Amino acid sequence: MTINEYAVLAHLIECLYAGYEGDYTNEFSVRAWHDALEDIDFYDAKKAIKAHARTFSEPPSIAEIRKFVKVYRLYKIWAAGRKYGEEHS
Repeated sequence: MTINEYAVLAHLIECLYAGYEGDYTNEFSVRAWHDALEDIDFYDAKKAIKAHARTFSEPPSIAEIRKFVKVYRLYKIWAAGRKYGEEHS
């Protein structure tokens, strides 16, 4: 993910958690969070943030975003394997 893509996610977090007192869009926060999430796909991280917002009233941590993305990737692998097995049985 690029730093500009993370900046988009930072604004998404601030919009979804408008009543929360965190500041995700200042330059330091954007750089720090980007450094911790740069190996994550932008669209996977966006899905993680949206899923988190449907369940939790506080913004996600870096660890929570990474955990969701890991679970989501494992699910995609499992689903692809299952589909392959059904097609070849």
